[in-house]
Formats: sequence, structure tokens, C-alpha cells
Amino acid sequence: MRSRAEIYRTFVERFAVQSISSPASGRAPSATSLETVEQALNARFPASYRQFVQRYGCVWTPHLDDHLESAGRLVERGIEAFTPVDEMIASDQWNASIPQPLLLFASDALGGMIGFPKTSEMKDDLPVMLFDHEFNELTELANSFDSLLSAYLACGTVGT
Repeated sequence: MRSRAEIYRTFVERFAVQSISSPASGRAPSATSLETVEQALNARFPASYRQFVQRYGCVWTPHLDDHLESAGRLVERGIEAFTPVDEMIASDQWNASIPQPLLLFASDALGGMIGFPKTSEMKDDLPVMLFDHEFNELTELANSFDSLLSAYLACGTVGT
């Protein structure tokens, strides 16, 4: 079984690319920046997400969906972009139309919003939910952030 650090490193090595239009979005946010967002949105990020984003930043993964498609799509949707921390408060406006409030941290290629259920408690990990704005549907992509990234890595890999 891969360690959390190995899952994150491998995910970034395989799928992340530099954003030409917004290279600063890949910078890792500080703990203070994350806490500011948490206070403004009255919710806590899970430790798993904090560890990932503070190490690798808000990465851009535009080819992940193509990878999932060619691998038989073991995961419904691929993350295209992790939302830069300084844009998360503005992204919270989506919660007005989402059946369950989410701490939105990413989007997919179809404009769907990806987030964690809002909680005021610090958790190690949380389920990852997809809000499909076209159908006004909320579905669980994975039971945790770690398992989502692991599932992306498993797509197309022999022996997993």
C-alpha cells in the first residue's frame, strides 16, 4: 500500500502540468491562507487536502480526464484544476444551488464543482463530492481525498 506522500507525489508527477495562463495558481498556499479561507467559509479542510496543497499547490491536471477515458473510466470525473486558495471564497457562491454545502476545492472539465462536505471539525480525510451543475446532482466521487487520487493512479495500471 502506498503512503500518502507517495500517492501525492506520483499523482503530481503523472498528471500535473504548469498553467501557462495562471502560473501563480500552482504555488503552495501557506497555513495562514488556508485558515483564512476556513474562517471565512466556516469549514475545515481535511488534513489530507492540507498536506497535498501545501506541498504541491493548486495543480492543473488538464489531461487527467483523457487518461481516465482511455483507461476505462474507473472514476466518474477527473479533476481538471485545483481552485487557487485565494479564489475559494468567491467559489463558495455555488453553495446557493448545491443540495449539501461543500468546501469547493477543484473543478472538472465539464464545469462540475468538486469539494468536501462542510464540517467545522478537523478530520484526517473526508469524502469527495461532485456537484454537476447541469443536472443539479451531487454524487460521491470517492470516500476520501486519498482514495480519489489513488483511484486516478490505478486507472490503466496493471496489477492494481
